Amino acid sequence: MLYPVQKFVKPEELEKCPNGDIPAHLLSNIKPYGQLYNKAAAAWEAMCEAAKAEGLEFSHVGALRPLKEQIALFESRYSAKATKRVPQVTRTYKGKTFFLKEGMAPAGTPGTSNHGWGCAIDVAAIVNKKLVALGSSQKHVDWLVGNAHKYGWSWEVAAPKNPNFEIWHMICFACDRLP
Repeated sequence: MLYPVQKFVKPEELEKCPNGDIPAHLLSNIKPYGQLYNKAAAAWEAMCEAAKAEGLEFSHVGALRPLKEQIALFESRYSAKATKRVPQVTRTYKGKTFFLKEGMAPAGTPGTSNHGWGCAIDVAAIVNKKLVALGSSQKHVDWLVGNAHKYGWSWEVAAPKNPNFEIWHMICFACDRLP
């Protein structure tokens, strides 16, 4: 199965903002915690309400990531030394190559993550009132595949066999022209 992918277009309001340093007036709080760029937050809430009307609930385990959080996450997941991880996933940061540690999910190079724009979210499912990994509920995944684009959401990587694929990671791809 391939997942629908749309190219990310950075919102005009964020053009002069550094990644990971979005002014507070451009952010909105989302449930149960965290923030997104205000248009992405509205799209997220609309999508969650539509899913709820069909008997499915979504939550998240990650939204806006200020630059300090991006750096901490990157440093916890990547090593300057090659690892035994197969397939190997690398990032270039500060002119050097870093290698994803075994057992870790990929993260963007600090300052490049769509989480830093407040336009990415790590989606989780709620099943029987419990937060579970998105991939553990095929009904939730199927609903997103069929509906997420209607609310401006997309995956960044289409193929699950791609080492950079994360079923939970979605982007609000076109905040300036949401449906």
